[in-house]
Amino acid sequence: MRPITLLTVIFIIATLIACDEDTIRSQGDNTPADVLELLEESSNRGAISVLDGVLSTDFVFYFDLNDIGTFVGDYMIPTFWNRDYFMRACGNMFDLAYLINFDIVTTGIENPEEGATTFEVYNVHIRFLVMIDANNGFTANGVCDFEFTNDTSAGYDDWKVSKWYDDTSPRGSAGLSSTGTPTSLGNILASFY
Repeated sequence: MRPITLLTVIFIIATLIACDEDTIRSQGDNTPADVLELLEESSNRGAISVLDGVLSTDFVFYFDLNDIGTFVGDYMIPTFWNRDYFMRACGNMFDLAYLINFDIVTTGIENPEEGATTFEVYNVHIRFLVMIDANNGFTANGVCDFEFTNDTSAGYDDWKVSKWYDDTSPRGSAGLSSTGTPTSLGNILASFY
């Protein structure tokens, strides 16, 4: 009976090691839908290296038009963030949030034509929940548009997010007024900048 127990422990440890953040990276060919699923997974696991791997070097995050110029604390939301600003906010969020639950609906996203180097998807539904502690948090629910670029230099499709357009601001509201109040993805990210 003891050898079975030892084998079970080894199996569990091997499984946990295999589930670290580096193993959820895409290997080889991927599609834009695969990339969005990795984007979702990177947030849910707080895996900054995975997020880094799915964003193009010239990535830009565009804030919801209703958020531009509003304040989150003493930070005024700009029109967009480049890759460095976005990664900084996400890194802080991954480090400080009590819980992150990100859901991107990839059902119905078609594959690009063979040989395509750019691809766009519109009105992708997302739900983003960030808990600051066990009882307080923020949620964003709406749609985003994404643009992708494909680097085929390695001999396979390597899609990355190049532009992300947030359109999740609840109409008629701005900022992070109180915990539990729906807000936009951009507002949540700006609160961690």
